[in-house]
Amino acid sequence: MKANRANAYRGIIDRKVPSKRGNVLEYVYQGGISSLIMLASDVIGQLITGGNFSFVTPVAMFLYGFFTGVVCYTMYTNLDRGMGGKDEKNKDKLKKAVYKMAVDQLLWNPASTLVYVVYTSLIDTQSRTKKDLIQMYVEILFKSYRLWPLVQLVNFFYVPAKLQILFMGVVSLLWNIYIKIIRGKK
Repeated sequence: MKANRANAYRGIIDRKVPSKRGNVLEYVYQGGISSLIMLASDVIGQLITGGNFSFVTPVAMFLYGFFTGVVCYTMYTNLDRGMGGKDEKNKDKLKKAVYKMAVDQLLWNPASTLVYVVYTSLIDTQSRTKKDLIQMYVEILFKSYRLWPLVQLVNFFYVPAKLQILFMGVVSLLWNIYIKIIRGKK
């Protein structure tokens, strides 16, 4: 009985089966893109706002960028996998893009904005009250809804899956500089 069970699996073990999950290098690549963009946006934001330059915040934003890049890549990959194949009609592709945008904006955006506000307040040199943090969270979240739903709809409809983090990162570069300036004025 053991021999039969072993032989039944032999074909699966001997044959290379392409993995549906991203390999480690893909996660490092996607996280790395996001990390570099967050680092650059923090440095540019600091230069624009003036004052004392902090070397701590770009490193912290680099780490935050890696985390968000990996989480977004994982989320988008799982959404793609759960929604079916690549060869779809434009109508189905639009439905998929709207669904992914809705998940991104209704689940990820509020959570990532909260993490961002708390994380940056921990590394920030300015002391902020709980009321300030709540006000900043609400302000950033609602301003993000003016930009990100359209950006993500374009991203999910037109941009190939492997380039979605990069596309999002290019827009994030400008968005994060803007947020850095808003935070600097408070």
